[in-house]
Formats: sequence, structure tokens, C-alpha cells
Amino acid sequence: MTVLRFYRLSLILPVLVPSALILLFFVAPGLVTAIANLGLSMPFAVIVYSLVYGGVPYAAFAAWAAWFIGGKSEAEIRRLLLTMPLLMAGVALFCFAAISAATGALSRASTLLTVGAIASVGLGYTYVGTVLLARKFMTLTENPEPKFEV
Repeated sequence: MTVLRFYRLSLILPVLVPSALILLFFVAPGLVTAIANLGLSMPFAVIVYSLVYGGVPYAAFAAWAAWFIGGKSEAEIRRLLLTMPLLMAGVALFCFAAISAATGALSRASTLLTVGAIASVGLGYTYVGTVLLARKFMTLTENPEPKFEV
């Protein structure tokens, strides 16, 4: 696997993890009860709702990032990766505020905006840490040089 392919595939993680949890809830409902009994229902709910509230903005943002990292060095990709949670928080806040304003609920949106920003940054850096940790244990090939034909 190339460096570029690894980082592009890693962009799927924030959609894949909550989707897998949602599927797990339908396949193994007893597990949901066990999770709740362990006191872990809030972290799981935050992860699932991150997809519900931030899924569409993240998909657009991840598509842009996948395009943007093409032809970049691994150091440049890692720099972008380290800033993505902050950038995504800005994208999410803009989307949440726009939807709240369009529906006339902007005065009641402060909780969503606050929780959305915190969740975007917190979950974002959790995913970044996971990707960087996985990278340490993987042997990847360098990206092929782009071929330009005239």
C-alpha cells in the first residue's frame, strides 16, 4: 500500500466507526445493554451522533482532503492531518449555524454549536491519533511520481 492510499483510506474512519456501531446495535442489541451497564453509553452516543450531525459536512470535507493530499509528501499530509480536526470544527460550526439560522432556531442552537465543536475536535484528534499509531506499525511504499505527458 502506498502512503497516499493509506492516508486517503484513513479519511473513511470517522464514517466507518459510527456506521459499524449503528450496525452493531441492530445486529447485537444485547451488546447495547452491556455497554450501557458498563457506563459507556455516552461515549458511544457521541460517536454515533457525530455521524448523524457531522456526516454530510465531514464527507464533503474528507473528499476535499483526499483530493488535496494528492502529490503531497508524507510530511505535508501529516501536517494537514494534524490540523484537520480544527478545520472540521469550523466546517461543522458553519453548517450547524447555517441550518439553525435557516430553520429559525439560531437562538436555541448554542448547545449544538458548543457540543459540535467539542466533539469535532475531541473525536477528530482521537481519529488522528489512531491513524498515526497505525502508521507506526505499517510498512508503506512511497507514492509514485506523477507522470506528466505532453
